Amino acid sequence: MKNLFIIFLLFTTPLSAQTLTEAKAMYTKGEYEKALPVFEQELKRKPKDINLNYWYGACLYHTGKPTAALPYLVNGEKNKIPTASLLLADYYYKQYQFDKSATHLDKYIAFGLSSNSAEVARMIKATDKAKQMLKAVEDVVFIDSLVVPMDSVFENIRLHSANGTILPLKKLFPEKGDSLSMAYLTERKDRVFYDNTTAGNGWDIFSLNRTMDNWEAIDLVKSLNQSSNERFPYVLNDGITIYFASDGYNSIGGYDLYVSRYHLATESFFAPEPLPMPFNSVYNDYLYIVDEYVGRGFLVTDRYAGKDSVTIYTFIP
Repeated sequence: MKNLFIIFLLFTTPLSAQTLTEAKAMYTKGEYEKALPVFEQELKRKPKDINLNYWYGACLYHTGKPTAALPYLVNGEKNKIPTASLLLADYYYKQYQFDKSATHLDKYIAFGLSSNSAEVARMIKATDKAKQMLKAVEDVVFIDSLVVPMDSVFENIRLHSANGTILPLKKLFPEKGDSLSMAYLTERKDRVFYDNTTAGNGWDIFSLNRTMDNWEAIDLVKSLNQSSNERFPYVLNDGITIYFASDGYNSIGGYDLYVSRYHLATESFFAPEPLPMPFNSVYNDYLYIVDEYVGRGFLVTDRYAGKDSVTIYTFIP
């Protein structure tokens, strides 16, 4: 029985690094949780080791402990470790300290590295855009918040029937999408807007019109889709104003929220504009809904929500 217990432990205990060499290999592969304990142990033996300080700090940062990581990353930057500057830029960006973020980006650029040039260029654009948005933050009254699993968002938002219905796409079309695909059905139930994955182009927004007992595809929202991911469409009662989320359009943090309006003369949507802060943030902001009948709005975002969860904020429009 004892031997069986030992075998059971061998097969059920999570594998983690046992040596510094293994920890480095796991770190390179992005397995920060497994590498962290070894770096912590080695750092106790060699507290002045520059690389150990950085590796430990980077593991802390990537495992959701940015505040604890900060002194180790600062030490790494002082000792001219380029990626320490990049992580510090990301840290201050998420603290909305965009000037500090830009300073650390400049320090990273000064190292003359080119391996992350595309990501650095994106961060610079996002930082500049966020600084501008911060100058025009909208005053909003938030009256409630609720943290829920990502896959239960739609059932936790209650709209008056006069505003139409949001629901998982599979409830409307079982053969389409997955559990996170959203559909917005108009009040008259004669038009639907939804998001779905496409071959080679990530997520896109689509629209269908009801004709008798069938649904017919229309190119209504085609102009909104880019090579990025466009998701979670919601249309106001005017039938021409659409809100959606995208991680393109030079977003400032993963998914941002955008608004566009349909131009009847050209039969296409105007170029989307980002919503102001605080609706948009440096985190993922997924869904913006205004219940015009009741006079309240809903914002769905992953800020302060935890892994695989989102926060649903209720606000007064």
